[in-house]
Amino acid sequence: MEDVTTVDTNGKPVRIGNLVRVIDLQMHLFDFLEPNEIEDIRSMIGETFPVEDISSTGLVTVTKCFNRGPGQHESHTLSLLQGQFELAG
Repeated sequence: MEDVTTVDTNGKPVRIGNLVRVIDLQMHLFDFLEPNEIEDIRSMIGETFPVEDISSTGLVTVTKCFNRGPGQHESHTLSLLQGQFELAG
């Protein structure tokens, strides 16, 4: 299996499983969502997530889960461009 990598905003190599910090999102791309969902997405900026996948074009996939109460969970998964994340640590 090939070791899929990309680079972060600083040119550092990033692999699946590495922790990355979301540093920027183009929030206008989420205008179609409900206001509470937009706030969920906005809350991801500055937070750190494990890289779940890296696309053939270098997009990094991360997910944040939200606990909405007993037995109620939601999640948002984002594919980030190189300028939107940095290697954490």
